Amino acid sequence: MAADRRRTGRAKQAADGLPEKCYGSGVYGDFGNHRSWTCSALLLMLAACADNSGPTSVDGPTDDPTYVPCASASTPGYSGAVTIGAGPRPPNHVIAVQGPTDPALGYALVTWDRSDPSATGYEVLRDGAVLARLAVVGDAWDDTCFQDLRPPAGTHEYAVRAVAGEVGGELSPAFSLRVRTDADFGAVYDVDSFAGADDSARIAAALAAAEAAGGGVVRFAPRTYHLREGIVVTGDDIVLRGAGPDRTFLQPSYAGHGGDSACSGTERIVDIRGTTTELGTLLAAPIARGDRTATVTSAAGLAVGQIVLLDESHDELEPSEFEALGVPQDPGTGNDLRYAHESNEIVALDGTTVTFKLPFSYPFSVAAPWRRYEHGLRDGVELLTIQGRSEGEQTWYDGLTLRGADDFAAAVRVRWTNRRLAELSGHAVRLVGFHGPYGGPRGAEDGICRYKVQIYKSTNALVVGSVLGHSDHDLNLSLTTIQQTVRTVVRNSLFQKSRTYGVNEHGEGSPHLLIENNRFVCGASSPYAIDFGNTTWGFSGPAIVRNNSFEGHQRDIQIAENSYEIRVLDNVARGNTLVFLRAYAWAGPDTDPSLHGSMRMTVARNEVSGSMGMYLGPDDGFYPYTGMRDVVIRDNVFDVAEEAIHFFGDSTQTNRIQVSGNGGTAAYDRPDLVAGDYWADNADGESYGAPTDVPWTAETFAWEAYDRR
Repeated sequence: MAADRRRTGRAKQAADGLPEKCYGSGVYGDFGNHRSWTCSALLLMLAACADNSGPTSVDGPTDDPTYVPCASASTPGYSGAVTIGAGPRPPNHVIAVQGPTDPALGYALVTWDRSDPSATGYEVLRDGAVLARLAVVGDAWDDTCFQDLRPPAGTHEYAVRAVAGEVGGELSPAFSLRVRTDADFGAVYDVDSFAGADDSARIAAALAAAEAAGGGVVRFAPRTYHLREGIVVTGDDIVLRGAGPDRTFLQPSYAGHGGDSACSGTERIVDIRGTTTELGTLLAAPIARGDRTATVTSAAGLAVGQIVLLDESHDELEPSEFEALGVPQDPGTGNDLRYAHESNEIVALDGTTVTFKLPFSYPFSVAAPWRRYEHGLRDGVELLTIQGRSEGEQTWYDGLTLRGADDFAAAVRVRWTNRRLAELSGHAVRLVGFHGPYGGPRGAEDGICRYKVQIYKSTNALVVGSVLGHSDHDLNLSLTTIQQTVRTVVRNSLFQKSRTYGVNEHGEGSPHLLIENNRFVCGASSPYAIDFGNTTWGFSGPAIVRNNSFEGHQRDIQIAENSYEIRVLDNVARGNTLVFLRAYAWAGPDTDPSLHGSMRMTVARNEVSGSMGMYLGPDDGFYPYTGMRDVVIRDNVFDVAEEAIHFFGDSTQTNRIQVSGNGGTAAYDRPDLVAGDYWADNADGESYGAPTDVPWTAETFAWEAYDRR
């Protein structure tokens, strides 16, 4: 079994008894040290092999196979029977999300954090029964994800137990997922059964029928649909469903936006368009960061289950412009009011007291206007490809836009759009099993606004089980850009070659971001795999970067402009040509001088090989600061050719550093240690000071404890 698990391509397919005509369909992917076979892709391929009546894919040479980088069955190498006892700590944050709603091809994708690196395996449970046992093999990034194929309709409780050897620990808190099927949406409306002069007319008629009925499945046949205009969904509970991303294609016959600049405009191909209603200013008292309750002047018009949006954000400005306006932007304390824009779900009402699902990440004043999401609720797109007119497309499109609440795309491929493959800008919108192999020839040109996935002014967005970029060429820029968002999660996805980065927070705050369990192989052309902060827009934070695999970048992680409270935990990084982690600080006018350069950064339990470990300051930046303060670096292994850690600044600029338990290379460059510093048990053998407890090393965010459905 273990040997079979490492076979790929034709040999593995033949071993599984797939027909010869299906060889080369790309169901099986090689994801590095650990291989996982994806049964969602297998089901799609078998459906295509069983029925060849539909058109073949018009794939060009720039397409990679479509797959989800998660296990879908128990993995060989699991230790066997488990005794419940003093095993590893359980995951803190299990997330279960539905993929396609098609009953024949559906799945639930269950992911979790690797909260205890001592775990050698996991048990995945649905409603108290064990579904699968997964062994940790090689890098652990893809051992934290499971596809529950064709789960029954209804509400289910998913939980995970970490195991070390034959001893299992406590069960994680459960995540409740409602699995929806056609009956939950309404009738099925076959596009080709509607009359119309062209495909756009037939699609509009099917959409109108579904919207009039209060929801439904708009089903596309296995063929290419030539669109005279973009598809706009404004109703609720509507799913656009194809026959599979290799069988159903939505393709415009109209040109996208012209011109030389990608920022000048776009044409949207599929637009799930949410609408909101103004509620006025309702707060009787301010909301503080971390609050879950609010007091309002009146609860009239509010109800449990509603999604409300509070917005005191400013236009996108440079730090010097915010300084002139007097808008706080202080990474030293986290007082950042540049882009306070956040939605939340009402879970209880008691008179004028409103309780929300999650703690607020931003504070809001009594002047904050409220809006309520009205339409564009629970809509989805699944099992199809959205594409520009050809692989050589020269105009600007957005392939898919999700702008409502609880909207999704599952098993969707988007390509050849040049500007954006997908934009996420609503509440709890998600990409599940999304595939973005190639943005188009103009999308690879130098310049801005050529994002493959842009997450913008969104709350609780999720990207999971997805693949962006291509394994054979780097003709993509900016695989995932995050701007002005709150509580975004990027999990269990594969980021392939890019000329810029894999994931970037654009220097516009985006607090409480999770980037975990991903593989980054962005290539030698990529200056960094993950980038926080921006030399034009400022700083990011807080964020957690955990249990990712990095290979072959110039820099694996860059933390710019004093992006604060970034926690880099349990990652494996190989083959950097410059450095694993590059960070620099600033001394902005809103920050007290005692907090200049205060990164409050934690780097723990990472395994790094390559050129250099960490390079900490300086850079020009907006408000340059030579040194760095408030850094914890512990229990890492830096097996590197040059320095393990290089600190800039003298001891008046670089202090309050705690560096301990780091193995591997013994080369360090640092200033003299002073009171408040701690240095012990590192490869250089030197010792100084005593450790200090600091609150910002916590390895979870408070909001994760409330995210259980």
